[in-house]
Amino acid sequence: MTPDKWRREIAFPGFTQLEVGDVGSTWLSRNMDFRPRPVSLTAIAIDAFTQPSRSVDEVVKSVRNRKVAGSEAQCIEVVGKSEKRVRELCFDSSGLLIRESFGTQRFEYSSFSKFGTKSFPKSIRIYESDRRILDIQTDELTSPGDPRPELFEHQGSSRRMAGCEIWPAEAIKKIAPQYPSQARAEHQQGTVALYALLSEQGTVEKSKVVQSAGDSLDRSAMDAVKQWQYPPPACGGPPLPTEIEVQINYELRSE
Repeated sequence: MTPDKWRREIAFPGFTQLEVGDVGSTWLSRNMDFRPRPVSLTAIAIDAFTQPSRSVDEVVKSVRNRKVAGSEAQCIEVVGKSEKRVRELCFDSSGLLIRESFGTQRFEYSSFSKFGTKSFPKSIRIYESDRRILDIQTDELTSPGDPRPELFEHQGSSRRMAGCEIWPAEAIKKIAPQYPSQARAEHQQGTVALYALLSEQGTVEKSKVVQSAGDSLDRSAMDAVKQWQYPPPACGGPPLPTEIEVQINYELRSE
């Protein structure tokens, strides 16, 4: 990593991804045409810790001190302009982010270790609806030596993406998903999670189910989300494509 360039590699069984970043953009290459959910959650968790600042369309709603994981923390609640998007960020006494919550998701950071002049959590836990779904443990943190310039060169097949992933993402145009009548009659419920690739115009260029709630609910979610519109993903420069995760919850309610 240099002041204006960086490189990140992610590898899971059957999956490899390489990102090479410069000012305002990222060059991305991977062996799949989508990002599996564990990869997405890992990237979001790391980015949320390393860049915990609020978005330009968010404002601070409240600041309070409370106990988090048995320790005193300062928690800041920020809301989007629509006031439907609410995040809470909690920091320990040294200013390190120890928890971020948004909707049903919660990221918890602990066991910090020095990485050069920075601190990084050796333990990251991700929860959804208070159920732990991913546990990330850091085995070793090492400072790189003198980086070779060729490490920051992108491959010819790489795609240029926005350097600031939209998270949490808020659509400016939504088509409400329909609850399929057969699924309703059969009392099918659940949450569909979709990988979505946004074009530089903010339209959904591609989507894929990464967490299923059943075929009919999955299709209903896909049909709706492909019509959604997002703000053009810009990071202070020209708009570029970006990737997000969209969750659609299907829940039967008694009338």
